[in-house]
Amino acid sequence: MVALTLDSQLLRKSNSAFHARRIQFKESTRLDLKQERLKKKYRPINAPSDGPAGSASLVAPVPYSGISNSSSTVTEDPNGFRLPAKVLYSKERVQLVWPQPRAIGPGLVNLGNTCFLNSVLQCLTYTAPLANYLLSNQHNSSCKTTNFCMMCLLEKHVGRCFSHKMSEAIAPKVIVGRLRNIGKQFRIGRQEDSHEFARYLVDALQKSCLVGYDSKMDDRIKETTVVHQIFGGYFQSQVKCMKCGYESNTFETYLDVSLDIKTADSVQKAFRDYTRPEILTKSNQYKCDKCKVLVDARKQMTIYEAPKVLSVHLKRFTFTGQKIGRHVRFDTELELNSVMSTNKKHPQLLYSLYAVLVHAGGSCHSGHYYCYVKSSNGIWYSMNDSHVSAAFCLYPVVSL
Repeated sequence: MVALTLDSQLLRKSNSAFHARRIQFKESTRLDLKQERLKKKYRPINAPSDGPAGSASLVAPVPYSGISNSSSTVTEDPNGFRLPAKVLYSKERVQLVWPQPRAIGPGLVNLGNTCFLNSVLQCLTYTAPLANYLLSNQHNSSCKTTNFCMMCLLEKHVGRCFSHKMSEAIAPKVIVGRLRNIGKQFRIGRQEDSHEFARYLVDALQKSCLVGYDSKMDDRIKETTVVHQIFGGYFQSQVKCMKCGYESNTFETYLDVSLDIKTADSVQKAFRDYTRPEILTKSNQYKCDKCKVLVDARKQMTIYEAPKVLSVHLKRFTFTGQKIGRHVRFDTELELNSVMSTNKKHPQLLYSLYAVLVHAGGSCHSGHYYCYVKSSNGIWYSMNDSHVSAAFCLYPVVSL
């Protein structure tokens, strides 16, 4: 009633420049990090006590204005890792194992230098938790996309794969025809990099999951889609002052891990090299937030949160396009606890190999891609475009 009266008073003004249009405001869906840091730094002098003197909460709640429910809060763990205020897809819903045995599917027809695409699609098709989600039609039944939806395309593709015999090669024409939608730089008929294509394809799947949500939604909430719950994890970059011991932690999400193999003869060694600490000294000293001066510091990148499915890419190509052809050993099982962050408790992390993507050739500008996948019955198969055969041993060099 007050608003209507005010509007009528304004309209009676003779100012011709006045626009008689109501301005609509909507609640923000993006967390103001600067404001939240100030809330944690300062405390009202008349604020109620959280408990006995000296006691500390393991998880500190921080009000979050990005959710319509006023009771929603975003929390932070003792290391400063911010947790999401809302979960789009619960991690408990991810089905890691095949619910029933499925026969190996068909090969994929090469539609003109599409071996890079075929190999990535085969690896994703036999990624059990992703295939289980796609075969359940959970996305299609609620998809809000009216144009291009990568999740819907992959859902149909995986369904076709498991409805054909291994001798009945199928042509992924629809996905090939949408190459430009997956990544604007991709061209039909041109040899592309399989790892680059895989990253863009998974990113397209992520975008499909976010259709219908506010684009300005907090990133931590966006990182709770089914794609991130399957492939996503977090790195921790920690800088520790060697003078006072103060630790500064920053966190970054990832959907795959790229490892340098210049000095590594195994995947395990490449992970150890990736997480080897670095001493910041001399001209590279670090300004400690506590000491307020430049100090020597220890910097280390570790895995703070491991994904359900770990995708590893070995950097076989140099900046000049030459291939690093060294033998890189990998086992069918990979232990990751030795490279996890030590300021957080982790369960025993043991990954079982189920797919290997291989590049055969001397440079990134030429060659051929194919892959090996493990079916639900534990048998390995070679997937080389339209040709599918049982594999008695794995190619000794990993390229994805």
